Parts: sequence; C-alpha cells; structure tokens
Amino acid sequence: QSFEELKKKQDILAQKHGDPHVSDADRIEINVGGRLITTTRGTLTQQKGTTLEALFSGRWENELQHDECGRIILDMNPVCFQSIVDYLNELRFSSKKTSLPPPQTDREHKNILGQMIKFFGIECAPPPFVLNGTIVNSE
Repeated sequence: QSFEELKKKQDILAQKHGDPHVSDADRIEINVGGRLITTTRGTLTQQKGTTLEALFSGRWENELQHDECGRIILDMNPVCFQSIVDYLNELRFSSKKTSLPPPQTDREHKNILGQMIKFFGIECAPPPFVLNGTIVNSE
C-alpha cells in the first residue's frame, strides 16, 4: 500500500473511532493506575508506528476507557509510565546527535518498565559505551 492509501485509512479510522481534529499541541491528562499524568499528544506520538503512537494519535480516542472527568485510563504502573513520558519528553527536545539513556526507574520497577517499553514499542538508543572514562561513539 502506498503512503497516501495508509493515510486515508488512518483518517477513516479517526473519523469512525476517534477525533480527526487532534494536534500534537493538545494537552492530555491520563489516569494511570490512579495517578494523573499530564503531557502533550506530540510527546506520546513522536515515535511513529508504535503502539503508544496509535493509542494517543486520536484515531482510537472514542474506544479508550475514560474516567468520570474524561481522562483516558491506563491500568498500568504510574511510576513506569511517568518514566516513559519523561524519556520521550527529553527525547523530543534534545539534539538528534544526543544519545539518551533509556527510561530509568528504581530496581523494584525495572522489569515492569522493560515490559511496558516493549508493549508500547518504544525505541531506545543503546546507552553509550564508555572505555577508560571516554564515551566511544558507535558511528
């Protein structure tokens, strides 16, 4: 399928199941495991083709569960989700040449965070390789 055909299908899905008039600048409040997390749509959708991008693209807005205040509900660990949001926010505003470490959390949540990164399809650059105190560029 061509790009234009895929874009047309996305637009049809957005009209049927979501809101076709969303913007990257939209502020989104998400109820994650009972904790309110606020960010922009653009932060959550910057990695195209991921599950996270699809969830918050607006195409499925009406299909997602919402709380009594209209916030999207995610039944996930809020500490780990906040780590992902922080990572994506930093990634969005960092230089393309900057290699950021993957999302971090405490030891207790490390496995959960890893599973959430896989589930959402988040692409993380490998941490820089340090040799004798010097960062070695892999390029």
